[in-house]
Amino acid sequence: MSGLIVNSPAGSSGLIAAFYNTRMALTDPAAITDPSFLLIAGTNSNLTCVGVHLTHLHTVTEFVNWTAAGTANSASIDFHDDAGVGIVALNASPNIQTLRVQSALNVGTIGRSPFAVAGVDLTAQTAAITTTTLYTPLVSGLYMVKAYLKITTAGTSPVLGPVTIAFTDATDSVAQSIVMSFTKQDGTTGTSHSGNTTTSVLAGTLAINAKISVAVTYAIALTGTVGAGVYEAHLRLESM
Repeated sequence: MSGLIVNSPAGSSGLIAAFYNTRMALTDPAAITDPSFLLIAGTNSNLTCVGVHLTHLHTVTEFVNWTAAGTANSASIDFHDDAGVGIVALNASPNIQTLRVQSALNVGTIGRSPFAVAGVDLTAQTAAITTTTLYTPLVSGLYMVKAYLKITTAGTSPVLGPVTIAFTDATDSVAQSIVMSFTKQDGTTGTSHSGNTTTSVLAGTLAINAKISVAVTYAIALTGTVGAGVYEAHLRLESM
């Protein structure tokens, strides 16, 4: 079901719908797990939702159902709920060429932060991690990879890293593979760490321009003589 339909004439462009600093109540029965409150239709539509407080009684996985056609669709979305949690609830693979997503840090504040779309928390790791999907973008655009790795049990002489992020560029559809650069606990930088103590840390970020429907992947190397060595790895992907 859809609570509000926003429709533009074929071939039109420009502002179609805007909501600023308002409250929307989504009060369907809890048994309905996937209603669409906003249906964005037409051609080359534009949706702006800034500071929108969403009240809902059930898990929201499709708050906006984007069906608009065309090649110049855009959306700027900033929803949060009663707990101040940022919400992004688009249907799968929406036809949006320009998407900006923000989430409220907490209710009543002006500050905003990028919205985390994926993450992994790996502990008790004793071997390298081969290429693994982190996230498959629903829209093309700029994303930020954040990573934190640390030795949790000393080994013989392990070398932790590099971490390789792979994706397809959203502009020219060329496959990319980037080795992350990290800051270590002593302030020096590098792509790997040969320290063998529980204070051996790698922390870093990487901006990528990822294409819709093509997986963003990660791989973590572990070389040297690992022995009893154990490490942890935490990764987040944020939509910018």
